[in-house]
Amino acid sequence: FETRSYQAGDVVIAQGAESSGLHLIASGRVVVRREEAERTLAVATLGAGEAVGEVSLVLRRPTNAAVVALEPTVAMVLQPAHFMDVVRGNPALLASLYELAVSRDEEMHSVVAQAPDDAEHLLIV
Repeated sequence: FETRSYQAGDVVIAQGAESSGLHLIASGRVVVRREEAERTLAVATLGAGEAVGEVSLVLRRPTNAAVVALEPTVAMVLQPAHFMDVVRGNPALLASLYELAVSRDEEMHSVVAQAPDDAEHLLIV
C-alpha cells in the first residue's frame, strides 16, 4: 500500500478514468459523485475505515463516479499492479471486494435511473 494525502477539493478518483487502485480511507472524508449531462449526484460520503475504487478495480472497467476529498484526507492505496498479488494469497478478500463492488455498482445504477427530481435528495451511504 502507498500512503496518499489529499486536501479538501482534491480529486481522489476521476470519473471515467482507469482504476487507480483500491483506496482505504485512513482519515478524513470523501464524497462519491456522479456527473450526468445536466446534474451532479452525490452518491455517498465515506470516511475512515471505508474503501473506494473497488468497482473499477474488481470489475475491470473505467470508474463510474468521481471521488473528491471533503476535508484533509489520507488514504492507503493498493495499486492495480499489486492487487492480484494480494488477493492470490487471500481469496476471501477478493470475494468480499467483489460483493462490495457489485452492490455499489447496483446502487449507482439505481441512483442514476431515478428521475432528476427524485434523485436530488437521494444519498446512498
